[in-house]
Amino acid sequence: MRCRSRGRSTLWTLAGRRGFRPPRTLASIPCSALSYQKDTYNEEPDLPAPVPPLQIPPDQTLVSPFFRYELVHDNYEKVKNRDLIERPEYFAMGTQSSIQLGRSLTGLGSTQNLWLYSASASDGFRLPSNRVLLGSASVSGQTGYAPLDRQLASGSIRFYGHPDSRTLAFASLSGDTLRDPTSSSQLVLGGDTGLRGYPRNYQTGDRRVLLNVEERVYTDWYPFRLIRVGAAAFYDRGRAWGGPGESPSSAGWLSNVGFGLRFLSTRSAFGNVVHVDFAFPLNRDPNIKSFQFLVTSKLSL
Repeated sequence: MRCRSRGRSTLWTLAGRRGFRPPRTLASIPCSALSYQKDTYNEEPDLPAPVPPLQIPPDQTLVSPFFRYELVHDNYEKVKNRDLIERPEYFAMGTQSSIQLGRSLTGLGSTQNLWLYSASASDGFRLPSNRVLLGSASVSGQTGYAPLDRQLASGSIRFYGHPDSRTLAFASLSGDTLRDPTSSSQLVLGGDTGLRGYPRNYQTGDRRVLLNVEERVYTDWYPFRLIRVGAAAFYDRGRAWGGPGESPSSAGWLSNVGFGLRFLSTRSAFGNVVHVDFAFPLNRDPNIKSFQFLVTSKLSL
């Protein structure tokens, strides 16, 4: 892989009576490399057949030289008590974007000649009263042979409001749309993908929308100087629907409320947060439990 940074420029911005803010750097980073991807599919005889029944997609190997171009605004904010507990965090508040284009070739071992593409962009906005809004969007896919054309487009907005150093109001709204005629990919929604009051993969489809609202608490309890402890109360609402793989449970919007504890090990090199949650579905099907108990490990609170 060959990547290098070039085209750096320095930006000065006014800061009212305080004069000029420190310079921020805008960097462009071109990159060329070779990617390898192999997807194989088989039927698991011990699992129940999906409803509706789906055809097993063909195996696929993609070997692709590609070119990627990134534009990075070097503007990061150091904070504490957002996605972690009593640990320094760095949030990208400047514009970051990238575009990548590659070509899989049968001469290199690919099963099909295809164009592979991806693009993404993100930005951060500082709001009054120590509030922050982060937005991102991305698209990726492959094209060049209609039966194998596929595309995934995603977007999200995250809001952080800090009334004080020990509590935080958090909201996230995300949406995805998938086009895949082979049904090799699906958008799923359930207990492990943000809709915490419902079983894993409870809804499936080619479109998905999810809203998460949380009130987070960061305690100063530090048992044995090993674990940081936090808590959260939350509300989730969302739906996954559409496409040939739509599940019978995808007929309507689902929502839940709940609460949980958060544990962050200060001795772990990974910095994962363990979530212990109780979630209660608000529009429950008789075939599922009246509450869900989840223990998960995530990168954030």
